[in-house]
Amino acid sequence: MIKDQQERSSTIPLRTTFTLIILLSIGVVVPSLALDTTEKWVAIGPYGGEAVVVTVHPKTDALLAASLHGRLFRSQDAGAHWIGRPFPAELNSKFHAILFNSIDDKSYLLAVSHDHATGSGLYKTIDDGVTWQASPEFQGRSVWALATFPGDPQVIAAGATDGVYLTKNGGQNWQRISPSDKSDLQPVVSVAFDPTDAR
Repeated sequence: MIKDQQERSSTIPLRTTFTLIILLSIGVVVPSLALDTTEKWVAIGPYGGEAVVVTVHPKTDALLAASLHGRLFRSQDAGAHWIGRPFPAELNSKFHAILFNSIDDKSYLLAVSHDHATGSGLYKTIDDGVTWQASPEFQGRSVWALATFPGDPQVIAAGATDGVYLTKNGGQNWQRISPSDKSDLQPVVSVAFDPTDAR
């Protein structure tokens, strides 16, 4: 079962290294040593606008950070250095979610709204942003949220302007699973899976 989360949890799960990442208008900051109120916080960039999404690959620790106005950055060394990644509609897009492929950190999904509706949608890259493929099911629809079912990384949910979509093949095909006539369920800006049920 997929649940539309109306409120975000106030508890942030920490990695075992106790590194906590916080989004600020100047970029990303982390504790300088450990999660301790006596430690100093250090800005690590990137400096390209308000950071609205940060995600970490579960196996390689690659970092992706997206700015409010369509800039995408990548770090391979815990944020010490950042490299801009190309996106065809950067500066005219707003990024809402990034979802790494659980095996390949050069493959990920990007949930986008655009200044012009035709640019909104869900985009996929398999070569770290060199090329992008738009999912036809989302053409002209803003996509706000992404979630992977813990038991199968091929099962992914997307929250969009007109409801909840589900793929069972890693994003090759999507199907809307929420009722189309329920306007009070639209847009869907946050999604999560019941960890015991992928339906």
